[in-house]
Amino acid sequence: MRATRIIVAALSVLTLPAAAISSPILLGGTNNGVLYNVDPTTGEATNPRETGLRDLLGLGLSPQGTLFALQYEDEFYPSGGSIYAIDARAGTATLIGSPRLARGMRGLAWDGETSSLLSYFPYLGAGAGDLIRIDPGTGVGTTVGPVGWLTGLAMDHEGTLWGLTQSELVVIDKTSGQTVGSTPLSDPLWGVVGFAFDESGRAFLSPPSVGGSSVLYALDTSSGMLTAIGPTGVEHGLTSLVYVPEPSALLLGALGVLLPFIRSVGVGRRGDERGANRVCVRAG
Repeated sequence: MRATRIIVAALSVLTLPAAAISSPILLGGTNNGVLYNVDPTTGEATNPRETGLRDLLGLGLSPQGTLFALQYEDEFYPSGGSIYAIDARAGTATLIGSPRLARGMRGLAWDGETSSLLSYFPYLGAGAGDLIRIDPGTGVGTTVGPVGWLTGLAMDHEGTLWGLTQSELVVIDKTSGQTVGSTPLSDPLWGVVGFAFDESGRAFLSPPSVGGSSVLYALDTSSGMLTAIGPTGVEHGLTSLVYVPEPSALLLGALGVLLPFIRSVGVGRRGDERGANRVCVRAG
């Protein structure tokens, strides 16, 4: 089952048409489960597609091209959040598993050093929370350690984990959850904020809006200055963001991971009843 999920997710990237993803772009998700392409130069969100998820509060992209999503869970859906693989072309979501640690997880970031996902669970009403590490193959989560109250979570191209509070940009130790640096923001934030870095280290975020279209911002990580790029056209804002590199790099990465993975689970040839050879994947 794990093999099928990962192979399907990787193959979905290989078949993405140019109209679906014209890179470099951001992918953005909303709290009603809609996935958009977001232009990082104008902020415009286009090509909406339904994922079928209730609250899409985190997106993460592996270097191999697998797009992961976090569905928020609360007291009405108490599974602690669920991890999905998303077909970025169509928006179709395939369940991987649930961390089942706590209700209300939000935010998702790929950690290349450990090939795992990181998320955040807030203690509602307590002003704090836990950093969670998630196995991308099973969705199983483990608690890393306590972390302050966050509105956004993202990993930069150098492997540094960043968080957003209502008033600060913080650097987080991935092994403990402790804050190891902070910079005041030029403008306060609230709610769940879509947050992502491109491959050059430029930061983007999209705070929620009260009526009207939300806005995509560029964030200067050295000064904390927020600069408006442009309206997204999405009412209420984007609750998740992830950067998608050039299509050629994404496709080569997906091919590079798919072939070794197939070999790892075993590939052989078997003759069918008509004597023809066909490739099969062995489960054991």
